[in-house]
Amino acid sequence: MKKKICFIIFVLLLVVFLIKYFVSSYKIKYNLNDFDVTEIYENGKYYFEISNDDLAFNILFYKDRKLSKKLIKGINIFEGENYNCLDVNLDFYAHYPICYDKDNNLIHFSLISDKDIVEYLLDLGISSTSLITYDDGFYFTNSLDSNQHIAVWKYDGFYLLDDSGVKSIDMFDNDRYSNTLSYLYKDIIFLPNYDEDLFFTKFILFDIIDGKYEIYNSDFEISYDSYISGTNGNNIYLYDRKNECLYEINIKKGKIECVGDAENGFVKYENGKRVKALLKEYDEEHIMYFDDKQCNNIAVDGLNYFYVYNNNIFTKFKNDENFSIVNIFNNDIYYLSNDDLYVFNPIYGHKLILHYFELNFNDSNRIFIYNK
Repeated sequence: MKKKICFIIFVLLLVVFLIKYFVSSYKIKYNLNDFDVTEIYENGKYYFEISNDDLAFNILFYKDRKLSKKLIKGINIFEGENYNCLDVNLDFYAHYPICYDKDNNLIHFSLISDKDIVEYLLDLGISSTSLITYDDGFYFTNSLDSNQHIAVWKYDGFYLLDDSGVKSIDMFDNDRYSNTLSYLYKDIIFLPNYDEDLFFTKFILFDIIDGKYEIYNSDFEISYDSYISGTNGNNIYLYDRKNECLYEINIKKGKIECVGDAENGFVKYENGKRVKALLKEYDEEHIMYFDDKQCNNIAVDGLNYFYVYNNNIFTKFKNDENFSIVNIFNNDIYYLSNDDLYVFNPIYGHKLILHYFELNFNDSNRIFIYNK
């Protein structure tokens, strides 16, 4: 009996230990090489904020928690002609460069072309993204990870991009230039049957992971003068201005029903709760309620990115404003520049994903990105 009790106590203590040292959050402060360091772990990510009298910068990694703390082991300074760089040595990442100009403005290392800085980074085993040349109107770099899935609208369907390559998914007999009613919710793209011209009585649910799609019949004639107004649970909500009807599309069951009209009233969602709504809210105010917004820890302000832990620390990651943000997930910033789709990550810089000559003509609702 005593052995059994001792064993139970041992197991409980082991569970408490594992939770405390491998799961639970913590925040500590320490000093290293005249830098004050704040180290935070929570929800599968490490955030470090490092500062001295002249400079403040921060780093974020998505990593499982380690047993040890105080994971920054060293900070070495290299002074170049126009820029300085810090080589931050972490317990799980040997060299993380932080670069800044003579006014202490942070700038990502991928933007620096000074020979002395480039050589210094190369000595650390770090190089900026190499220039990729291509002649084709469509060029995929095959650079996606297994968790990245991208669908690109091609007027009669989609190109599906993943770590296995490119698939061309043909859905329609005729090209459709406008794709404003398509919407990615979770791993499913909803879109009308674009082979119907004035209205649609069928809709498509396209699985962005396996590339399969199903066509579903509707009992309604839905106008193209509509917009996606919200999401909740497994449902997408579409409001038809012409027919003054709110439709609920269940992406798991492939069913659609009218859940709001002038006779029965309208509904919307506020903080996940279904509440009453007015017709004019949908007609005049373009009502929106989405529950699929990714809570990211990185954001973009002009040519700079910042971590939401401290939105006063900016790092320049672009030299020109000729780009538009497509999606942000974790530390990845997907953006479109002319005909090129890129992903930027503070660890490796800019990476070309796709060149497609059609993107420069129409980028509205063209690119759908899902990270599994």
